Amino acid sequence: MKNNKLLTIKVISIVFIAVTIIAVAKFYNKKAPATTLENDNQKTKNELKKSEIASQNNSQNNNFKKAKSTSNFIKKNFDYGELNGLFKPEGKTKYQKYRHQLEIVKNLKTPLIMANIQGLHDYVYGGSNDRLGLHLKDEIFIKLESDRKANKSHIDFLSQLSADKSVDGDLRGYAVQHLRSEYSKADAQLRKQIQETLFDSLKDTQCDVSGTAILALSDLSKMYPKEIDKERINTELVSLVEDESMHIPSRIAMVQSVGSMKNDSESVTNAIRDLAFNDPGDMVLRLTAIATIGEIGTKDDIQGLENILKNDHQLYKVATQNAIQKLKNKQK
Repeated sequence: MKNNKLLTIKVISIVFIAVTIIAVAKFYNKKAPATTLENDNQKTKNELKKSEIASQNNSQNNNFKKAKSTSNFIKKNFDYGELNGLFKPEGKTKYQKYRHQLEIVKNLKTPLIMANIQGLHDYVYGGSNDRLGLHLKDEIFIKLESDRKANKSHIDFLSQLSADKSVDGDLRGYAVQHLRSEYSKADAQLRKQIQETLFDSLKDTQCDVSGTAILALSDLSKMYPKEIDKERINTELVSLVEDESMHIPSRIAMVQSVGSMKNDSESVTNAIRDLAFNDPGDMVLRLTAIATIGEIGTKDDIQGLENILKNDHQLYKVATQNAIQKLKNKQK
């Protein structure tokens, strides 16, 4: 790949510089005091060490320094080994090609070798994002997820893919969804990285990414209550629930998360009340808010819910009645 070539050139340059520095040091060895030469050599070693670390970092982020275009991610003449059929599928129709690609992905043996992991990452970035293409990529994520231990290069890939606004929003949502699935297999350091990525994804409010992220954090907070900062989630939820410009499905997910987490902090509850007792402009969003009031509200909310029964559309009736009953049951 292009970046591998660049990395090779960088390494060769580093070696050449190192040889030159050592040669110069030897030339001046007779003239320079021993302590000066030792200092120079130590400095050279430190510089080489820094260069080595930088090269390793570049290698880890290899997939994300490529230009965001299919031609740069999928090389026409590049040998992807057993994945070649994924990039050049057989078949006359798009469905035949899709079935061929799907078969290749499902037949890959696990644990996956690094070459296949990198190849699958390339396809996720460069392959088609139509309906069949996105489904194939979801299957690729599932295959990558099948390894028993979380792979750092894959976590890096998902983290950076989820943040790349040049990528299709649905695909970024898939990345967030699968980060949540990788969490249980990850070590402490990777778990911190996943958490930060999920919190960052909450800001991506114009597509499904933020909604997927809050549902992931909500689930993880129940499974790992000592690891996930619920107060931080609460702080984010208040502003997100009130954000009228947010993608509606994501806003609905925010409200659902409040109910599933039984988040009854006053600021969050007031934000949900505003959606339930006032028309937010979307029926599903309001229905979700009404149901959530039944989970986190108090007896003082019963009057407001009864007003909905009397004055609002019959479509709200069942959800409102259920919410009232839940609040009454709390008092028993």
